[in-house]
This record gives sequence, structure tokens and C-alpha cells, in this order.
Amino acid sequence: MEFRFAQSTDADFLRCSEALEAYLNEAVGGAQKRAAFAPFNVLEGILDILLAYDADKIAACACLKPYDAKSLLVKRVWVFPEYRGRHIGRELLIRLEERALERGYTVLLLQTRRECRNAILLYESLGYVPTENFPPYEGMLEALCYRKCIG
Repeated sequence: MEFRFAQSTDADFLRCSEALEAYLNEAVGGAQKRAAFAPFNVLEGILDILLAYDADKIAACACLKPYDAKSLLVKRVWVFPEYRGRHIGRELLIRLEERALERGYTVLLLQTRRECRNAILLYESLGYVPTENFPPYEGMLEALCYRKCIG
């Protein structure tokens, strides 16, 4: 597996994002049930995008987005189904954690949904702990928020 950083306009990243959106819509019963989350899933402002490739075929992505002076949001974590079970998501997150530390950040935050059971298992295995829903997810019962101190 090869890992590369990319821009938010990268065609492979956009393909991953579209696949993630389709998966989440199906998992929760339709786009309408995710409408409240849509404003928080924009690609603008993303700091680092990491893509995983199997030869020249895109396999997965994950990225970081600034949250505050010490925290980054982990966003857009996606592994195409044919590549699951190979620990690619784990490697993406470990590499992004290293990148965050290089940039001087000490906290990683993320939001997911109960329906994303495999993602939850991955996050918890990497030391993310449930936390109160942080803005803008406060009051959103469907949101599960996690935090990891890295520095």
C-alpha cells in the first residue's frame, strides 16, 4: 500500500468522499436523515488529506481539519469495501496523528454515528474515547463524538 497526501480537489479524494456519502446515506436510511450533518461535511478548510493506494487504485482516505488552536477534526475516513480488513484505516489514522503532532496539535476529535460499528471499533482500538458532543454536534442525538490526546 502506498500513502500520499493530496489536495481537496483531488479526483481520488472526491471519489472516496462520494462513496462515503453514499454509504452513510444507506446506513442511516437516507440523505434526509443526515441533512443536519451536511453543513459540517464540506471539504473546504481541510488541512491534510491522506490517500491510500493499491498500485494505482485508490483504496482509502482520511483527513484532518482545524477545529481550534490545539485540536484537529478527523474527517472523511473511508476504506473501499474490497480493501477492508487489511488495517488500512488504522495506518491512515496513525499517519495523520503523526502529521498532527508535526503541526503542533495535541488533540484529535471526531464525530461518527452508531451505525458505523466498524469505525467505532477502530477508533476505540486506537485510543479515542467517547466525549460529550462538541460544537457543532451538541444536541444532535445521532452524533457520537470521540477525543484523543496525542501530545
